[in-house]
Amino acid sequence: MESSLHARRAAWLALLAAPLFCQPASAQDGVRKGDSDWTIFVPFLDAGTNNFEGGTTIKLDDSWGIGFGFDYFLSDSLSVGGSFTYSEPDYEVSLQRQIGTFNLLKGEMEQWGFMGNITYQFGDGKLRPYVTGQAGWQYVDSNIADGPPTTGGCWWDPWWGYTCTVWQETKTETDFAYGVGVGLRVSLSPGLFLDIGAVESWVDWGHSSGSSDYLVYRIGLGFHH
Repeated sequence: MESSLHARRAAWLALLAAPLFCQPASAQDGVRKGDSDWTIFVPFLDAGTNNFEGGTTIKLDDSWGIGFGFDYFLSDSLSVGGSFTYSEPDYEVSLQRQIGTFNLLKGEMEQWGFMGNITYQFGDGKLRPYVTGQAGWQYVDSNIADGPPTTGGCWWDPWWGYTCTVWQETKTETDFAYGVGVGLRVSLSPGLFLDIGAVESWVDWGHSSGSSDYLVYRIGLGFHH
């Protein structure tokens, strides 16, 4: 199972990297030093099972999300920027207890990614393959209670009577993340382009047995200025 997953990932990365070696000649797409790209994209998380200390495992389901990106061109090929992503993957947690049994927890987490990146694009035509490296932070809200409920302000509601707000803290975590990827920028017009790519990411979750890796595919629409 694990080997087939890595084989599928390698095949996708090879497919996206193919244009690096077969860039067709075409007209200039207008990218110059000082230009900027703004992108809205849909990431697809190809997740797996993460192992933690003590034998506990967390399995994330594959999921879609939403993302926004920005790039500033230091030259007509090199750019720096950042991206924000949000997704709500389902998960299953297997907790290993001292007596040797397991408790299975299921839920839906909220996951935010804040990443900085450096990207190099090849060629000067409408098809511009690229390689990218990124680093930043992943913030996760497990939606698992992390304390008793807390009662906030109370008031008299003319329809519902005496009403109070109640909320409950949940377990959250912020960890370092990094990744490398390849993709293709397809110029549709001087101010509009299509972005297709894949990034292999690693996250150093607390108490995990090594870094957890994920493959994230993305397709987006960009605006060039």
